[in-house]
Amino acid sequence: MPSAHNVLLLLVLLLMDTVSANSLLFYSSADNCNISSDHIGCYMHPANICCNSHAPFCVNLMLGLGASSAGNDYTQYFVHQDNCHLSKNGGSYCTQGGPNNAPSCCIDMPPGGGDGATCSGFWLHGDTGASPHGWKEGTDANAGCMDPNYMSYNDGSGVKKIFLPNGTFQHALDAYNRNDFSVLAGYKALVEVMGNDTDIV
Repeated sequence: MPSAHNVLLLLVLLLMDTVSANSLLFYSSADNCNISSDHIGCYMHPANICCNSHAPFCVNLMLGLGASSAGNDYTQYFVHQDNCHLSKNGGSYCTQGGPNNAPSCCIDMPPGGGDGATCSGFWLHGDTGASPHGWKEGTDANAGCMDPNYMSYNDGSGVKKIFLPNGTFQHALDAYNRNDFSVLAGYKALVEVMGNDTDIV
């Protein structure tokens, strides 16, 4: 759980006009990151901040670009375990966007090194390579790693996208794993909380 200082810092960053944010999307099946399939993520998530995920959502990772992201390079990283600890060789990574508008990357979980119970991801500006400068292998567990703040799932009647307030992720994940859609229906819709610009999730 992030410290109060880190939560405050994240809120300040989100309120600054100069901060760009994209969404980290974690998928539960190897389906080429189909946006209509079940996934969770950190919606409108700033660069340089880790986002944790848990099984079953540790199969693929995709970075959903915000509307102001065109023409820029972004590199996303997908690693075993939480807190975005990169090994000496880095994690799975991919660069997208740029002047040629390279297509979105759908990254597989790196082979070996974990049981798939937990995973994490982050993104950086630019084409930063396998081991980005300044991103330490032993990242502090209290460095501001966040839990997902939304979930997209199909309850049989269609796709639902819900907002997960701070501290509710595990409760929602447990309900999802039980197929308890009545519990998930108690959460507010993502569009109700974040507005109409939710096409990237």
